Order: sequence, then structure tokens, then C-alpha cells
Amino acid sequence: MKEVSKVKAYIKKSLHSIIMERHILKHIHHNFITNLYFSFQDKDYLYLVLDYFSGGDLRFYLNKNVQFNENEIKFFVSNIVLSLRYLHRNNILHRDIKPENLIFDENGYLNLGDFGISRKMKKNVEIKDKSGTPGYLSPELLQKKKQTFVCDYFSLGIVVYEMIFLKRPFNGKTRHEVANNILHKNIKLKKSNLPKIFYDSPTADELADFITHLLKRKSSERLGAKGINEIMNHPWLKDVEWNTMEFKIIDEENIPFVPNPGDNFDYLKVNAKEEEKIELYDSYLNYINRENSLSCFYFNSFSDRKVSSSDNLYSRPTCYRNENKEISHSKTVKIKSNTKKSISDTRNESSGSNEYTLSEYIYEDDDDYIFNRNSENINEQNRKRFSFSPEAGNEQDKIKRNRNSVH
Repeated sequence: MKEVSKVKAYIKKSLHSIIMERHILKHIHHNFITNLYFSFQDKDYLYLVLDYFSGGDLRFYLNKNVQFNENEIKFFVSNIVLSLRYLHRNNILHRDIKPENLIFDENGYLNLGDFGISRKMKKNVEIKDKSGTPGYLSPELLQKKKQTFVCDYFSLGIVVYEMIFLKRPFNGKTRHEVANNILHKNIKLKKSNLPKIFYDSPTADELADFITHLLKRKSSERLGAKGINEIMNHPWLKDVEWNTMEFKIIDEENIPFVPNPGDNFDYLKVNAKEEEKIELYDSYLNYINRENSLSCFYFNSFSDRKVSSSDNLYSRPTCYRNENKEISHSKTVKIKSNTKKSISDTRNESSGSNEYTLSEYIYEDDDDYIFNRNSENINEQNRKRFSFSPEAGNEQDKIKRNRNSVH
């Protein structure tokens, strides 16, 4: 279960990312991604209940200097390619392919996770924002040019390179140096450039060619520019049984790497970082929470469960399941807002109570919407930012939303 503090997400300006991740995962399901089962929230945290993979992430093994052999790397690459094929078929650009987001299951398959900066590709809409991890960004993303699916293939090439050489191809002491290397360094690998463990392989030339073409600076020359089948049909991957792989029905003896479920997470490293953050932000978090009353915010775009004006969001979590969208015995009235979105005012005629549920198409512009109950705990400033008047059956009720408010 992924747990995200509302206050910390606000401080780090990542509220949009967690809500976007939930939205994307809600509409996809595949064997090689971390699938979402349901999400919920309480007054302090947002929660995503995902697939449980017990094998640890790829970064853990690279940090331990584990040298994978060619068969293992080919197996991992085929797993990643299948996840990308599914995402791209659904017009989703991941944009954050890196070892930290590649997680092993107990059987040794590598699965793709973390969709916080992913984007849904839309017709006639170009994606040009600069988001991602510095060492894994494609040149076109750094230059804020139009982003296409080949951005993910460049990041894949960096991951393959790192598994072979145990270091990234583009390094630097600062982010500027890393970006400069990505934009200007030309990677041309030959068999002789590979470590000895790969040099003796009969497919060493194909492996070097595979990485070289994934890391082409020009997106039009990159492997996969003509579609992901160009990657799948590359000579280095010619012996992969794609259909068997996609359904994870490969015989156990043919799976080259099986992780140790008891030793795949660096607790000391993570805990040290968390302690540092807690010590640095503890008083600030309390201040932000008190001044902005973030624990009073209910994120409608995180849940499409019906919300009653009498709901006690302070004492119990609110939860939804993807398949539960039925609204029975109710009369729905559309209330137009000033943001090209709408909210449904659902009045239960049998009980006379008011219930509110956000329209399903709230995600069309990839915005995160915050619904604020009129509570005595919310200070006057936030009352001006978000106001809601739950008058029964009044079609003139409106949600006033300031575009510069909390995100």
C-alpha cells in the first residue's frame, strides 16, 4: 500500500502527481505493471492499494553491484518492453523509466510502477513539460520539445546500459552537467567496449547495437521510432517468446533470476533519509497543517464515492472501489462550475439528505480538484479559496475555485 501524506505532498508540490497516478492506474491493468485495486483517504493521508511485489526494486541490486548476465538482462528488458507496449497502446507515456520504478515479483519478473508523472497522450495536444529523473531524461524532454513514446525508449536504453556497466552513461556532478552530457555525448558501443562477461557472448554485437540505437540523440533515429515492434524484432531479442512472456507462463527453470524475498530492501538508507526529513520538516509540517487545514481537504479526484454532507471525514477513512459507481434512488442535477467541469448534486429523495459526487470526466484536463467541507476547523483564508453551499435541490449552487489555490 502506497501512503502519501497530504501535507508533505503539498509542501513538495506533488499533489497533482499522486492524483494523476491514481487516475491513470484506475483505467489500466496488465501483468507487468503495479496494478491499482482501490484507493482511499483519511484526514491526513492518501492511500493506493497496489499489487504486492516482494522481490525488491532493480536499484537495490545495482547498488549492491550485482552483475546480471546477458540472459537475465534480456529477460528483464523483455518484461519492460511488454509493459511499455501495453501503455503505449493505451496512449500513456510513462516518462520515468528508471531502476527505482522497476520492481521484481517473487518469481523474478520485472514490473513497472510509479505513474506520478505519466501523461495520457491526446490528439492535437503536445506534451512539452520537463518532468522526470535527471539521469534518465531524453534529449527532447530536456529541450522541452514534443514528447512521444520514444522518450521512454531512451530511458530504457539508459537502464540497460546501467545493468551492464553498473553506472549510467550520462553522469555529472550537477544536474546541468548531466543534462549537457545527455544533449551532446554520443554513445557508440561495440563488442570490444562491453565487460568481459558480455564480450564472450555470441550475441555481444547485437547487444551493443541494441543499446547504441536506443540511445540515439535524435528521436527519429532511435530504435522504436517506427513503433515498439522495431524493438521487439531487434536481433538481440529474436529468441524471446513474447506470447509466453506476456502471460507469465514461462517454466520456472527458464526464469534466469529469482530474487531473495528476505533481502531486497535497504532499510538503513531509506530510514536515514526519512529521519533527516522528519527532523527538518516536523515543525514546518505542523505549521502548514494548522494554517492551511490540509487535513480538512477531501480530494474528490481521488475518490468517486458519494460524499454526504454529514460524512465524518475526521474520524474514519473514505474509500471507493473502481467497480462501484452505482447511484440508486437518487435524482442527479448538474451544477456548472467556472472551470469547464461540473459536479453532480445528488439528492436522496427518500431520506431528504444531500450527497455529492464528482463527475467522472473531471480528469479530462488532468487537473486535481479539491473539495472542501464547510467546517469550523477551516480558517477564513481557505473559506475564500474553496466555498460550498450544500442547499438541498438548489441548482444555483456553485463551487468557487481559485486557480491559484492549493495544488
